[in-house]
Amino acid sequence: MSDRTLVFFFAAVILFAAGGYWLLNDLFLSAYRMPGHIPAVVYGAEMAQDVEVLQDMLESGVVPAPVPVRRIEEHYRKRADAIGELMDPMLKGRLNGYHESVWPLVEKWAAEGSLAEAERTQLHTDMAALRKIVVLAGQRIERTVLDERRASLLLTARVAAALFGLLTLGALVALFAARRAGRRRGIAAAAGAAVPEVGAPAVPDEETRRELARERMLVRRYRAMLDSLPAAVVAADAVSGQVLFANAAFRSWFGVEGDFIGEPAAAVAARAGVAFTEAGKLSLDGRTYWREPVRIGETDLYLLRDISEQERLANRLVNSERLISIGEMASKVTHEIRNPLSTVKMNIEYLADHARDLKPEELATAIERIVREVARLEEITGRYMGMVRYRADGETAQRALLPDAVEDIAKFHAGEFSRRSIALEVGPLPRAEVTLSLNSFREVMLNLLKNAWEELGTGGTVRVRAEEEDRMARVIVEDSGRGVPVAERAKIFRNFYTTKPGGTGIGLSHSLKLVTEVGGTIMVDDSPLGGARFSVTLPLVGADLQG
Repeated sequence: MSDRTLVFFFAAVILFAAGGYWLLNDLFLSAYRMPGHIPAVVYGAEMAQDVEVLQDMLESGVVPAPVPVRRIEEHYRKRADAIGELMDPMLKGRLNGYHESVWPLVEKWAAEGSLAEAERTQLHTDMAALRKIVVLAGQRIERTVLDERRASLLLTARVAAALFGLLTLGALVALFAARRAGRRRGIAAAAGAAVPEVGAPAVPDEETRRELARERMLVRRYRAMLDSLPAAVVAADAVSGQVLFANAAFRSWFGVEGDFIGEPAAAVAARAGVAFTEAGKLSLDGRTYWREPVRIGETDLYLLRDISEQERLANRLVNSERLISIGEMASKVTHEIRNPLSTVKMNIEYLADHARDLKPEELATAIERIVREVARLEEITGRYMGMVRYRADGETAQRALLPDAVEDIAKFHAGEFSRRSIALEVGPLPRAEVTLSLNSFREVMLNLLKNAWEELGTGGTVRVRAEEEDRMARVIVEDSGRGVPVAERAKIFRNFYTTKPGGTGIGLSHSLKLVTEVGGTIMVDDSPLGGARFSVTLPLVGADLQG
């Protein structure tokens, strides 16, 4: 290779590197500054506008026509369904609750042309609260989507730029190596001597030393760029799996010392005590990381981001929603215990005034009424305390084991089914350990079985079975009752929603909370027995990602 050809190729590589780096930088920064259109945020703004239109009409005294009201409601509900998947369950539940309060009153207002003063006041208050919740939901969704998109985009841009630089450096090294080999062959041919053996020591000339110095400088620069990233980066060969590079963050975060370049990625992961070759969330030593493996050409990149702060903020948000729910529950408890307390007070006052004049039978009757109302108070407070009970740190030590957990619960409540002449069928049940704790599993099963026997009353069939599919366990409780209407299936899991006389409306909502906390679901549909079928899906132990 002649010097002129070398200069030509060198200039081409430099122009290619500069142009490619500028293009990557411009593309990624443009996307970072303009994150793009977020449909959920637009839908939230449109929902707020729909509510605001109705508020203006209510304040100005304009009576809406039924047809425009139906169109506004249809437009609003389509947008609500679209953003519902991105909302957290607690906020979504509050939003649905206000839906059921506002729209019936709006339809009545449009149909009758007027509302009672109390209904008008309630509608005004509920619409103001609904609009605030819609705006808050849109802001949270927008903030979450933008933060995730920008963090991932910025990290990908930096890694891509660094890899592009490494590729350019490799091209330069190959170019100079070819030039050096050509010179050696030319010198050997001119002198009539043989080509030196492979591995023979060669004394570099001044130009070669300068080229090597420039290459080392570029390597140090790109290494410093990767070391400055706020994420742990490990690069490995896609074919052999040998580690090619690990930045300073990886060594510092996971305490990996020594030279492990060239070792298999699995061995380095075991040495660091972190499975960085997998994807998903990981909890380690009180910190939370997000793992993201990426393949670029023949190189596997393993990226680990520290998301401990984001997790802390998310937990604070969940706790605030829980406090709101507890406040609503406190109002409900006050209403529920007022009647039993009034009965107890009335009977005690009666005993205090007439104790000397009462016959033993009358005295026993009054005391029996007091005991009965106190038992009712204990039942009410016990149910509500179960709702606000969250998992303790050490509660997951004993997990529910199938089929033992189901069989124990069935035996414990066999007397209740026998007393009601209800046939209880159990099985088949696979042997599996689920992520839900034993105490929480018992609470969920009790709520489902109690709903079944209360629905049947006397006679009928309740069947409990389980199946294992795709590393998940599905426990099914079904009955031969009337079933759950399709229109009611989304409502029965809301706090305080009940259709049973004397019901509290917290059993299914509490069960759903316990199950979703471990990554499970509860679904309801029609049973072949003719009634309702509740399916509780739970991850198996060892099937979920760490964290």
